[in-house]
Amino acid sequence: MHAPNDNVTPPRSFLAKHLVTPWDYRHPSAFASVRLAAGIWMVVLCALLFSIGDWWAAPLLVIAAALFSATFYVLRIVQG
Repeated sequence: MHAPNDNVTPPRSFLAKHLVTPWDYRHPSAFASVRLAAGIWMVVLCALLFSIGDWWAAPLLVIAAALFSATFYVLRIVQG
């Protein structure tokens, strides 16, 4: 007969395993602000490149969106 496993943590998803670092648990607001600053820098850089006519900078918007979504995902996992 086996004992109930009421205190077992649920398995983490692939993103939670590879995106959330131990440093995120220790300093969540510091790393979130670094990721947000990097995302804002990407958007500003993309706007500057678009203003001079370099349309190849469009993938930077995708990278910035990935940074923003990763930031909010990590904060949700760490704080929740």
